[in-house]
Amino acid sequence: MKTNVQSQSAVEYWCRKFESFFEKRANSILQIFEAKGCREGWLQGEMFLHFAGRWPSVWCNHHPLEEGGKVDLAAYSSAIDDVNKKPSLVGELKMLRLDYQGKNITGRHKDAHILRETLERSGRQSLIVKDDPETRLAKDRGHNSLFRDYLRLIDAGFEYPVLRVLILVLDLRNAKEENDAGFLLKRIEFERKGEDLFKSESLWVRAWFLHGRKHVRKAA
Repeated sequence: MKTNVQSQSAVEYWCRKFESFFEKRANSILQIFEAKGCREGWLQGEMFLHFAGRWPSVWCNHHPLEEGGKVDLAAYSSAIDDVNKKPSLVGELKMLRLDYQGKNITGRHKDAHILRETLERSGRQSLIVKDDPETRLAKDRGHNSLFRDYLRLIDAGFEYPVLRVLILVLDLRNAKEENDAGFLLKRIEFERKGEDLFKSESLWVRAWFLHGRKHVRKAA
């Protein structure tokens, strides 16, 4: 049975669902930041359990991409859509702290300092990331960066409209150790102003609902 979300926009619907999820798990998320190598996997598992047994359901590392690999999240409105691999939403999750290396943003460490200087000279309050040649350089770098996740989402080809969401989970506790990357993470925007899913003195969760590029998945 499909959930009727026709009376509300898909973005509003998923914002409410994600807000509820992160509010309930905020303390656990802060704890898991101390566990190296398993943070995002744990968060994906918690999200899977949260949405299990209902439609829309959320699956993790389930939907394949043409370029290889799978998206972190894929939501299906019904069992039939799951079988036919027709998600209504795909998403990427990133968990970062204010003292992480700059390569976690663009895939190259020195870019954080360059982007910070550029932003400060411009007088703007936000770093607006768009699909341009500079951003696309992140796709050729080996590191699984925030920019690369953004590009993976907008490059995913579908034959029908699919909602795409990039979720950034930011640990704010180590503000004294904030570096260039941390400075940018508090000011970054992807295409437009993001949605606040949860915010406290210690944790800030934001989401950007994105448009895909103008192409579709190739027919088999």
